[in-house]
Amino acid sequence: MDDLSYEVLSWVSAGNAVFRPREATRDSEEDFQGLISILHRLREQGLLSYLNGHVTQTGSGIYLMVGPVFLTPAGAAALERDRRSGERPPRRGDPLPWRL
Repeated sequence: MDDLSYEVLSWVSAGNAVFRPREATRDSEEDFQGLISILHRLREQGLLSYLNGHVTQTGSGIYLMVGPVFLTPAGAAALERDRRSGERPPRRGDPLPWRL
């Protein structure tokens, strides 16, 4: 599992259900759009669940929020398998594309 997918599943597993862009800047909006792709992929894999109606966009297509997002039983199992394989080193690089 890649680092960002792990962070997304961990975030939801910790009881967080809403994703919003980190800041109201063009760079954050672009990063958040990438996160939307990851959320869709994780949903297609059956690891997350959310309704299409829970993805909020502006009229010009800028994503504002996704949620509530739920961890599925398969997502919880995938996260547990990953955690059993050992500690992950601290995530490096760009900040997470959503607000903490």
